[in-house]
Order: sequence, then structure tokens, then C-alpha cells
Amino acid sequence: MKKSKKWIALFLAALCTFTPLTAFAADVNIDRKPLQMDVSPTVINGRTMVPMRSIFEGLGAAVEWNNYTRGITAQKEDKTITLYLNEKNAFINGVSHSLDTPAVAVNGRTMVPVRFVAESLDCKVYWDSYNQLVSIFTDNADAAAYAAASLAGSSLSPMESGWHLM
Repeated sequence: MKKSKKWIALFLAALCTFTPLTAFAADVNIDRKPLQMDVSPTVINGRTMVPMRSIFEGLGAAVEWNNYTRGITAQKEDKTITLYLNEKNAFINGVSHSLDTPAVAVNGRTMVPVRFVAESLDCKVYWDSYNQLVSIFTDNADAAAYAAASLAGSSLSPMESGWHLM
């Protein structure tokens, strides 16, 4: 009996050790419309990650992948955003910004932090923990109306200043 308990404990410890720190995440809406993605968002180190092409194009940015540098460049109006796989620094118009979680490759897809990308393009981002929903707004007036209507008794919080998953 003691041997079987030891084996079970050893198995559970090994399982926890080799399980990646990822989980499936929420749905993502842009201006109240579902973001179309070919793979599901995922949470890595507490940050919601989405496919790079889906989020950038969904927010109206042109996006390019450079296989040589393993870099992503997105352009929208006067903003140029550059991220590199597994690098904790991203660039907005050449200015370096630190990332909590860098862009990563997951099952052949480049995943980027949704909050950083959206806020870099001057969007407001909200997290609704009850509905597991990331809401992105390109119009500040619409974002304010959404927040005012949703905050009364809900689990909604701005994904700003470190607020993320409640």
C-alpha cells in the first residue's frame, strides 16, 4: 500500500513538472464582434495569447512575418509594432517596451499577447472573468459605454495597470 502511494505521488509530481504553463483561454471580441482565429487563444504565464495575424488584421493593421529574424512587423497608420519570437522586448515606432510574456510559437502558430498588441494600437481592453471574454474597443466612447454598462455587479475589469485575470 505504501509503495502504491509513493508511485502515485511520484507520478503526480512528474505530471506537474512536465505540464506546460499553458491553458485554453477566453473568446476575444473586437468592437463586440468575435475575432476570427484559426487556433484558440491560450494563456501563458497568466497572459492571454492570440494568433498574431488574426489580432493584427482584426485591428486593421498590415502584418508581415520575417522568417530570417523570426520577427513580426505590423503597420497601422503612424504606428509600427515589432515583436520577435521569445524576446521580452517589443518595439513601437522604434521605442523598446518590456513584455511580461514574449511572442511564442505554439503548434506552428505565432502567438502574441493580446493586451500589448491592442493597447499598442490605442485600443481599450477589458477582461470579463465570468464569461471568459476579452473585449477590445477601437473607439474610446464605445469602450466607456461598455464599461459603464457592464461594471455594475459584473466581473469586468480593465486589462490595464497589471489588471488581467481576476
